Amino acid sequence: MTGLEAIAIAPSDITDILITHIHTDHTGGLVIGENPAFPNATVHVAEADVDFFLNPQNSEETGYALQYFEEAEKTIGVYEKTGQIDQFKGTENVLPGIVATVHPGHTPGSAFFTVSSGEESIIFIGDLVHVPAIQFPSPQTTIVYDVAPDQAAAMRIEAFSDLADERQLVAAPHHPFPGVGHVSEHGEASFKWHPVEYRDRETE
Repeated sequence: MTGLEAIAIAPSDITDILITHIHTDHTGGLVIGENPAFPNATVHVAEADVDFFLNPQNSEETGYALQYFEEAEKTIGVYEKTGQIDQFKGTENVLPGIVATVHPGHTPGSAFFTVSSGEESIIFIGDLVHVPAIQFPSPQTTIVYDVAPDQAAAMRIEAFSDLADERQLVAAPHHPFPGVGHVSEHGEASFKWHPVEYRDRETE
């Protein structure tokens, strides 16, 4: 049973999908073969990423591996051809209670999504961090997947500082489960991750 089946939701019921950036570990589930896996959904993704990854000439100009452009054509490209993409730039309200902000570096259009309800909020930071044990104490450390490593490092330091100052609740996909927590500052340009405590109350 898939996750959607477990909550009795069909792929055709999905109306909106938020993509932090165009890498296949974030977009690969969008398609089944050559067809949209979510036929009625609008995919929200930054214009800068669409422009970059759907133009394979950018591989030659930047040296970024061609496979990422080919994979983008097979995923996001399918929705682009059917007119199911909503492109944003800068800071935009993409849906009620959801604000997208672009933070270039890992990719040209890497985005955060801030989801708010009343006075509470959580920010989904995408691939701002890949290796928490290394990149929190040393945020200047980059990874081979960064399109613009220097920009990615500078953006990470800036974002960590802001998140720590605000004690903002954060969700990050490359963190150990549950991948939700807070950032604190520990010295100049050095930070620490504090995961939330998770309990499965149904088994207690």
